[in-house]
Amino acid sequence: MKKVVPAILFLFAITIGNAQMLFEKGSGFTKADSLRGTLTPLRTCYDVVFYDLYVDVNHKDKSLAGNNTMVFKTMADFEQLQVDLSSKLIIDSIVYNNKQLKYTRDFNAVFVKFPATIKKGAVERIKIYYHGFPTVAKMAPWDGGLVFSVDDEGKPWLSVACEGIGASTWWPCKDHLSDEPDSMAISGPAPKGLQFISNGRLRKSYNLKDGREVNAWFVSYPMNTYNYRTVCATTPWQARHGPAASRAAHQRPCPLSELRGLTSHTERARTQWQAAVACRPP
Repeated sequence: MKKVVPAILFLFAITIGNAQMLFEKGSGFTKADSLRGTLTPLRTCYDVVFYDLYVDVNHKDKSLAGNNTMVFKTMADFEQLQVDLSSKLIIDSIVYNNKQLKYTRDFNAVFVKFPATIKKGAVERIKIYYHGFPTVAKMAPWDGGLVFSVDDEGKPWLSVACEGIGASTWWPCKDHLSDEPDSMAISGPAPKGLQFISNGRLRKSYNLKDGREVNAWFVSYPMNTYNYRTVCATTPWQARHGPAASRAAHQRPCPLSELRGLTSHTERARTQWQAAVACRPP
């Protein structure tokens, strides 16, 4: 009995110690989690209609800079709203009607203050300029962030994996699953020899003074913010076009971009897409 009691006390001490360590490490929900996940009046007061994102990623130092125009409809009178952006990224300015707005930050939440009450039913827009060093994924897609890698030829490769960590890890937005924009434009430059690929259809391309090419893409339907991706890859991207018929035999365009050597994957994706379209009404 004398030997058992010390053993029990020892195990009890270990249990208490481990519990204290877990508590100190914050194993429960944090304030940052609550700011990200809770639909407070600062988020429900507006509904995002459209995003126009421009992002310039530097492959060498793994930084980025860009701006995002957010068009929204007001669902209630307000003087302040919340947008989301990783605390690792710096906000340069937030512009409304050609004037800079004041804002405060708390973890990944950004509280934007307006000079006067925005009335319910209005359609307004703000433009957020930002830059910095985003989170880099260590083992995508299981952890989130930007993916900097190389292809089979040793050329730079960039992509995004943010379903879990959220789109605000690399661009400012209303980062909540309840609010999908009706449409979105996304554009950006790529280093010489690479292409900037994103969701939707390619609307236009143009060159910057430094010789880089900007590709501008547009998505015409609602989609979760974490599904918007960007890929910078080698030039051997090629667009493969082919129609897909709906249930009423209406032809819908089916453009896909493939990387050299991945034709079999593209064809499998096309087959799945055509089957999905065939189930849709006219």
